[in-house]
Order: sequence, then structure tokens, then C-alpha cells
Amino acid sequence: MPTNVMGALTSVSVTPNNSTVGEQSIYIVSFTTGAVWPANGKLTIEFPAGFNAGTVSLASPSSGVDGGLSATGSGTTATITRDGAGAAVGSSSSVTILIANVTNNTTTGSSYTATVTTQTSTGTDIESGVSSSFSLNPGALTYFTITGQPGSRTAGVSFDGVVVTAKDEHGNNKTDYSGTVSWSSTDGSGTLPSDSTFSGATKTFNGFVLKTAG
Repeated sequence: MPTNVMGALTSVSVTPNNSTVGEQSIYIVSFTTGAVWPANGKLTIEFPAGFNAGTVSLASPSSGVDGGLSATGSGTTATITRDGAGAAVGSSSSVTILIANVTNNTTTGSSYTATVTTQTSTGTDIESGVSSSFSLNPGALTYFTITGQPGSRTAGVSFDGVVVTAKDEHGNNKTDYSGTVSWSSTDGSGTLPSDSTFSGATKTFNGFVLKTAG
């Protein structure tokens, strides 16, 4: 967390252009200053645990800041350094900087935030602000889990309440799944639910009847 903060950035947003879990993304970092950000100053973006900013680089275009910029990263923190060639950014100025190669957390969520801090050339904090929330979405369908099926059943007696859950490769529920699931059985005399289309991660199936013992 930032220390020796003398002011607060406003209108802070840190927004991914790829919101899929586990993927690398460009993040659009925007804020409005309340104090001067010097021409040789720094900017840090602290992502939550589970993100990786270790291979961060600059993307374009930036706005509201001139001169040369460079980007370095370590763990969950990306650092932007100004080279002193441009002008100081005045108070009440809107700035947008794009950073690439941030690896998203592998857990879905809708309340991720990042902390953005302007600094002097020596790393002394000037202002800080927490971004508005951003979301990460599940990845591609990878597998299903099945719960609710009985361990054994009397032949010819129906059973209900089998719950199928769509998952991505990281084990997140695939809440945006809209595929169709079909059932098959080695019991050629059995009765199975009809094909059914999902409208979310889970669906409950009823009407199973297995007739052949074994």
C-alpha cells in the first residue's frame, strides 16, 4: 500500500481489454490529478494478489502526459517512469496510460480493484487512488462436474436431481455457458433426459430410468 500520501487521485479506473481469467491483457489506466506530477516522476499500479505484472510493457496511445515513458514490473506492481523530457502534469489533469502483458488472476470476480499512485523521481508518494471495480470472466469450457446421481439404484425406478456444472480450465463456473448437453448410457433399455441447452453454469436434469442391472 502507498505511504506518505499527500493527496488523492480521482476518477481512477484500471480496465482490461481482455477480461478472461488467466490471460494476458492490456490495461487502460486513467486518473485525474489533484497535484502536480513531475516530468521525471513515477507511477505505480498495484494489482491484487493473483495478478502478474512482472513482464509489463507500455502500449499506446497514452494521453495527458508527454515525454518518454518506460515500464517495469515486479510481482503485482507495474511501475511507469517518466524520463524528464516532457512537461510536468498539472493539477486537475486527466491522464491515460496503457500497459500491456499483465496476466489476469485465474479466479473470476466482479470486484477487482487496483491502486494507482503518482510519485516523485525518488519514489516518494504524491497522490494515490483506488480504481473502480473491474471484472474477470471465465475461460473456455473445459469440463463438466456431475453431482446428485445415486450410488446405486433399483432397475426400472426413476431418479431426478442430477446437477451438471460447466467449468473452465481453472475450475471456475462457466457462468456464460450456452451449449447443449446430451446424455448417453451403456444401458440400451434405459430412459434418459432430452438434450438441453444451458443458460448459465449449472443445469438440473430429471427423468433418468436405468433398467438393466449391473
